[in-house]
Amino acid sequence: MKTFCNSVPKYFSAYIIVIVFVITSAAPLYAENSPAENSSDEESRAENSPDENSPSENSCTENSCTENSPAEEKSTVIEESINKFFTKFGINSIGLLTGVVITDEFDAGFGFGAKIPRQIFSPSIELTSSVYFWGASKDSLDVSSIGIEESLTLKKSFKKKFSVFAGITLGYYFITEKFDTIERNSLKTIEHDNNTFESYVVAGIKFFSKSNRSFFTQIKYGLTQDSKELHVLAGISFHINQ
Repeated sequence: MKTFCNSVPKYFSAYIIVIVFVITSAAPLYAENSPAENSSDEESRAENSPDENSPSENSCTENSCTENSPAEEKSTVIEESINKFFTKFGINSIGLLTGVVITDEFDAGFGFGAKIPRQIFSPSIELTSSVYFWGASKDSLDVSSIGIEESLTLKKSFKKKFSVFAGITLGYYFITEKFDTIERNSLKTIEHDNNTFESYVVAGIKFFSKSNRSFFTQIKYGLTQDSKELHVLAGISFHINQ
């Protein structure tokens, strides 16, 4: 378990850094390549400017007629560009999750990760890409797993208050096992690495809030090459456009 705790933050931090780098790099570039959007903004501001038919707008005061600062306008453009960048690829939210892992070969472990769902074909079908880490231990044996997963789920929403979803998860996992043994009266740690593809069934429920966040809980169950696994997870999603 110590191996997992020491190695996971490094990979997770790198993953977060990559996401932030992509967002911050692509957003200004996308904004610069959108002249039509800039022109439409200028037309919108022209329509909202005061004219002869609106005397109340001609008598501007500090409270009723204020202009956005260049910094605020730039922030708005970048935010809109980020939203359009994600929605262009069908991405509507980014989620963070954590939970416990129950197996029949190890003591209860824990896991965490991040996921990005995308709508495909219809609003009720989602394809979710995720990076997931989990680890567990038993006696002198430690196991840790780093996986890249794709989940295909069907979802059903109820009056925009909550939704339920169910489907399948396919993943590629890099598994590291470490155990201690005694050789020639000395303690020796043996490490074994393995790559594997696994499948799971997944189901869960998501609750929507009035803000741009939602909360979800889900279970993931599968028969892997090492043991039966049950992942009980919960997390929060930050919605790009709501």
